[in-house]
Amino acid sequence: MTVISIVVFIYNPDEWIIKKVLKALTELKIPQNGEVEYLLVDNNSQNNWKLILEREFTDFPFQLLVEKRQGLTFARQSGFEKSKGDLIVCVDDDNELSSDYLLSFLALREQYPEVGVWGPGIIKVEFHKDVPSKFNNFKAYYQEKAFDKVQFGTERIWMPYYPPGTGMCLTKEVANAYLGFVEKGRMTATDRKGRSLSSGGDSQVVYSAILLGKSAGTSPSLKLNHLTSKNKSNLNYLKRLQFGIYSCTPVHVEVFPELKEKIKKPKIYEFLDLVLRTFIKSRFGKNKSKFQLPLAKKLGIIQGYYDTYQLSVPWVYRFFINKLGLK
Repeated sequence: MTVISIVVFIYNPDEWIIKKVLKALTELKIPQNGEVEYLLVDNNSQNNWKLILEREFTDFPFQLLVEKRQGLTFARQSGFEKSKGDLIVCVDDDNELSSDYLLSFLALREQYPEVGVWGPGIIKVEFHKDVPSKFNNFKAYYQEKAFDKVQFGTERIWMPYYPPGTGMCLTKEVANAYLGFVEKGRMTATDRKGRSLSSGGDSQVVYSAILLGKSAGTSPSLKLNHLTSKNKSNLNYLKRLQFGIYSCTPVHVEVFPELKEKIKKPKIYEFLDLVLRTFIKSRFGKNKSKFQLPLAKKLGIIQGYYDTYQLSVPWVYRFFINKLGLK
């Protein structure tokens, strides 16, 4: 019998979102001769989302765990350690899985046993009903994708088809390897913590598979909806998100040190040229706010370089990081 552990990471979710997330879990098709456990890992939430469990899901076998250490990485550790399954499905508190998600995961495992980590190839972004329709232009920033084929590999550098944490599926072997690397201090990313949008912990789960000689990839047979709250549907959030994603270079280098020599030192004149072009587009472009996002991305890359080499960030970059409210 195959045992699958579904681990949901929860921190202050919106009520309309967590309801849909939990309801989708109750509607999952269970594989024949399969058993599923449902672990809800609360990471110090300050709202009353647990009342939803008491009101609407009392008859469903959700197991509630509380992780007091703040940070998605600690919640991930707790979920992995407590899980009993041979296979694990990671669910963020805004991921609405398709009903055939588990069946698709098992089919991929059977067809591609060399792959240790899978992620969804199709992600649809759904905004709150009050979010302006113009924000549909930003869906790619919230991971919307529609891959049309199965892709996987073992490259020791981040690839476009490597899966982020959203709906990540993995073997217990990979999860245990990741826990071992964290315990030994080889992987130290804390991921998102409270207001911080630092990133990279999910990358280190993928890299754990690579270090085991396993592949990692995505498949269009794995589908989910990424439900996005009103407080995340704004430019300030997107800027901080871009900065957090692209400043996590040290997270990659600590796993694969050979990547360090490939990182190029930022050139101030290139940055100032980008600032000038961004300013002009912001002044005269149709979508003025969108042009700040490439600047946030560039500043993230710059921050990642200086963090990797443990150097102070020059004042020019710090000025724009503060000006854009990226930290």
